[in-house]
Amino acid sequence: MKTTKHVSVNAAVLFLLFIIIAAFTSAQAEDEITADYSGWNISDAFADLARKGKLNIVGKFPRSSISHYRLRSKTYIEEAMNLLARSNGMTMRKLGEIWVAVPDAEIKMYQTRATVLRQIELRSAQSLLDTVRLQAMPGISAWCPPHSNAIALSGSKTAVDESKKLIDTLDTPRQTLLITLSLQNATADRTIAACTFLSVSNQQFRLSIKPQTNKAAFNCAGTATINDDGFIRLVLDSTIDPGSNRSDIAQVYLLKSNQKSEHLFNAGDSSLRAIWQIAPVSMRGRLVPINNASMTGHTEVSAAAEISADRPDTSTNKFRHYTEITPLTAPLLTRPITIKNASLADSLQKIANEADTELICDDAITGTISAFCFADRLDRDELIEAMAKACGYDAFKNTTGYVIGKKNEVSSMRLDAESAWISPALIRITAPEAARMLQSWFKEAKITGKITEEGANQLKIIAESTGTGFARSLCAIWARDYAKFSAGLNLQQGSSTAKTELLIREDIPAEAVLKTSNIKVRGRVTAAMTNAEDGLLQIDYQVEAEDKARNRWSLTGSSLLPEEKSISLIRCEGEFPFQLNVSGNFSLRPLFSEPLFEGGTESPATDTFDQSF
Repeated sequence: MKTTKHVSVNAAVLFLLFIIIAAFTSAQAEDEITADYSGWNISDAFADLARKGKLNIVGKFPRSSISHYRLRSKTYIEEAMNLLARSNGMTMRKLGEIWVAVPDAEIKMYQTRATVLRQIELRSAQSLLDTVRLQAMPGISAWCPPHSNAIALSGSKTAVDESKKLIDTLDTPRQTLLITLSLQNATADRTIAACTFLSVSNQQFRLSIKPQTNKAAFNCAGTATINDDGFIRLVLDSTIDPGSNRSDIAQVYLLKSNQKSEHLFNAGDSSLRAIWQIAPVSMRGRLVPINNASMTGHTEVSAAAEISADRPDTSTNKFRHYTEITPLTAPLLTRPITIKNASLADSLQKIANEADTELICDDAITGTISAFCFADRLDRDELIEAMAKACGYDAFKNTTGYVIGKKNEVSSMRLDAESAWISPALIRITAPEAARMLQSWFKEAKITGKITEEGANQLKIIAESTGTGFARSLCAIWARDYAKFSAGLNLQQGSSTAKTELLIREDIPAEAVLKTSNIKVRGRVTAAMTNAEDGLLQIDYQVEAEDKARNRWSLTGSSLLPEEKSISLIRCEGEFPFQLNVSGNFSLRPLFSEPLFEGGTESPATDTFDQSF
């Protein structure tokens, strides 16, 4: 039988164990809480949340009381903190391991910004710019740098990411269309002239035919576009000019493939019937692309993971069922820090003394700050930065300590610490023009930087990392020589032929004149852009022809030219029918593997809070 002494000892041990467990439990951070802060001072309510959740919270809290705040059911501590902030006109942002309460009126100052240079692969960047500006989220700045096929984006990181998705949606492969126009004498029901030519979907063409038998010139400007439903939308502005009583017609057609559409012109004594017919053409440079997957260099380049011999590739393995956690490196917090509505300058000095670091504050530093730090660890450098930013200032750490001041002044100090980057010699643009454009974009994108001209048509750039990365990418394009492509022109008229070779460039139209005994053709061809993966080069062309009977044709348009193949670019029917063929005597394979940029251009967000609640 147990004695009374033994029972008393056991009871004492159990009571002591209960006290230890209770004390240990009370020292732990609460994951969920119920709270009633109605009537509390806002600073006191955040201090209580920081203590219960073992959080680090900093803010410039208003000196007012909470009218009503009551959580009847268990709520996650961080959600409770977020609700408290939002109900009092603030938003929580995080800097490292510190939560910062930012007034909603100032939240735009702390949005993570990004600046990227987005390479356009399949379309003209200039043709997409207006759509991107129209459909992008508010606050996005978009610019198409000259002598490049890219779009620069700047704004909040969320808006930039959405704009990149929009560009990916718009940057789709071009489709080629075979367009035929037949001009008939409406009275005699006789064909006067006909022209069949290649055009690119959603790209404008201009066609002019002046037959001598009719004495009435026909001119039109049009755009043919393949819709998602397979129909072809043809927009035309046509004119018949017999010399007097000119007739103009603007029309829009919705056609099926190879469906004919006609309209009648009456001007003076002339009566013409124009018949249009359009069909899609499958244009392939290669039956099998170089890479069956989409091009990985579609955007700003990011560093690719390297696989070494002693670290095998695990990309095909299943996802691991654990989350890798970064070890904590911040120093231990030996005792809580409580600062309530105290002078910002004095509070910063106090924390700097504890961190044993120098602190220089601008005379303009004013205001009060609150900081409640109850977490196990705290980086006092982060705390100084968070306190400064919570009051609308910025902090810069140099070799001796921290400098606190206005954002523009601190940005200049930070800029002086950056090393200069010298661009390669620019080829596509002069250094003064490039410096002017980059400086204007830096101002638009809110990037601090200094750009000066250097010898040999180079630029010297001192900027924050975001600006330097952007400039490196753009200067890499400007320093690249214009691509050149060999192509052949072949004129066939009856049994006669005429041939010539052209060196097509991006910047200067290549021109050639071909003649037979009955006709003379002048052609100008410019390289517009390449789809290197599929082996297609988009060309812009202008063809002018006149036969010995003085019948005239003029055509301006665009087409896709396959590598190492020949296409019939234009075929005209009349008194002396002729055909002009173009052959692509080049290979785009080297361009496919060519890197687009030197490095990524996304902002590391060193001067902003890194995430929201």
